[in-house]
Amino acid sequence: MIRTESMRIALRGILHNKLRSLLTMLGMLIGVGSVIMLVAVGTGSSQKIQKQIEGLGTNIPDVDYTYIGLGGTIDVKVTDRTRVAAFGWASNGAGTVNDVAALCALCRDAGAISYVDAVHFAPHGPIDVAAVGCDFLVCSAYKFFGPHVGILYGRAELLERHRPYKVRPAPPEPPHSWETGTVNLEGIAGTAAAVAYLRSLGMDAVAAYERGLAARLLEGLTSLAGVTVYGTTDLDRRVPTAAFNVAGRAPAEVSAALGERGIFVWDGNYYALELMQRLGLEDSGGAVRVGAAHYNTATEIDSFLEAVAALC
Repeated sequence: MIRTESMRIALRGILHNKLRSLLTMLGMLIGVGSVIMLVAVGTGSSQKIQKQIEGLGTNIPDVDYTYIGLGGTIDVKVTDRTRVAAFGWASNGAGTVNDVAALCALCRDAGAISYVDAVHFAPHGPIDVAAVGCDFLVCSAYKFFGPHVGILYGRAELLERHRPYKVRPAPPEPPHSWETGTVNLEGIAGTAAAVAYLRSLGMDAVAAYERGLAARLLEGLTSLAGVTVYGTTDLDRRVPTAAFNVAGRAPAEVSAALGERGIFVWDGNYYALELMQRLGLEDSGGAVRVGAAHYNTATEIDSFLEAVAALC
C-alpha cells in the first residue's frame, strides 16, 4: 500500500510520457482543472513537482505541494478545485505531529478526499479514523513491532466507488478488490499479534508514558550547550522522536560515538530528504535522530544524554 511519499514519488519520478499518462488518467477520474494537494512537514514548495509537469499538456490535474512548518502550523489553501489532499500524521524526522483532524475538516469542507499517512504516529498514539474524519489512512505494521505489511483504511463508500488497479481474477467487491492477489496470510497473522500486544498495553497509556520520556529527552538535549534540536518543543504536538546536531561534529561522527556506547541512533536524512534540504542540512550530513518507545526507561534517556554531553 502506498503512503504519502509514494504518491509524491509517483507524481515526481515517472517522467515524460509515463507521467503524462498518469496525470491524464487522474484528470479523467477527478476532473481536468482539479488539484491534487500533497502536504508535508518541513518540505519545500510545489515548484519542484510543478517543473516536472510543465509542458505535459492541459488534460491533467494540477499538483500543489504545500508546506507545514516544523511547529505544526497549518498554511494550507484548500479550494473548490482540490480533489485529493495527502498529509502525514507525524514527521519521522522532526517528530512533529500534525493536526490531521483539522486538515481532514478542511478537505471535507472543500469536497476533497483526505489521505493520511500515519506510519510514524501509529506506534506512539491511538488512531481513531472516525474521530479524525479521514477518507483514507495508511501505515506499515513494521513500525508498530509487526512484520512488513502495508495497511490501508478506506471509507466503505469510497472503496466501493473507486475502481482499484487489480489483477483480473480478484473479486470486484472491497476489500478483496483492493488486494494485489492472494493475501499475505502470514503477514496478517503477525500484524494481528502486534495489534493485540498494543491493545493489551493500551495506546492511551503508551502515549502518556512516552510523553514523560519525550519531556525528559527534549529538556536534556536543549539544555546542552552546542546542541541544536529541530522541531517543536510542544509535547502536545510531537512524538518522542528528536533530530539534533552537535556543534563542531558531523552527524555520522556523533552516531558512531553513541553506537560505541551501545546507544543506537540514525544519522543522515532517514528518508526525510526534503526536510533536511529545507533545513539546509542535507549537504552537511543531515542530523542525528533518536527515538524513544514504550519499552524505554528514564534511566536509558539519562544515559543517552550523558553520552551526548560528553561530545559537546
